Amino acid sequence: MEFLQPATWSEALAMKAAHPEAMPIAGGTDVMVEINLDHHRPASIIDLTRIRELGEWGTQDGWLRIGAGVTYARLIDELGDRLPGLAMASRTVGSPQIRNRGTVGGNLGTSSPAGDAHPPLLACDAQVELASTSGIRRVPVREFFTGPKRNAARKDALIAAFLIEPAP
Repeated sequence: MEFLQPATWSEALAMKAAHPEAMPIAGGTDVMVEINLDHHRPASIIDLTRIRELGEWGTQDGWLRIGAGVTYARLIDELGDRLPGLAMASRTVGSPQIRNRGTVGGNLGTSSPAGDAHPPLLACDAQVELASTSGIRRVPVREFFTGPKRNAARKDALIAAFLIEPAP
């Protein structure tokens, strides 16, 4: 298994373009289970843990833009008052260890029907921000999921963030 470790977002996008089959990983809570159970063994992995932008969040045109690497624990602590439904769902995710590593970005990427973050994202008409070397596109989450463990991300794209309106 090839292990790629970009230091910048532009490096990550270039690596994904050069290795479209590579599995992105940040928290790894879903991916590592698949590997450990020998259900899926990707030829290469792109470790996104060094990418600062993925761990950031802020406001943009009235929406909250939350980087794909923001953990469930941070969502609960830092955004629970603005996103109570997503914070409530985040509290149900595994153990404290999983909440400290797992991310909504990873939950979106695996597109598992058991994804804890999916119901509040669907209920709030969230958007998924996908990035590649050819640009950025935003996809409504209801169009992002195309089936169990399938989504609308292109092979050369990475999930950069998700956008959601704060609770009134």
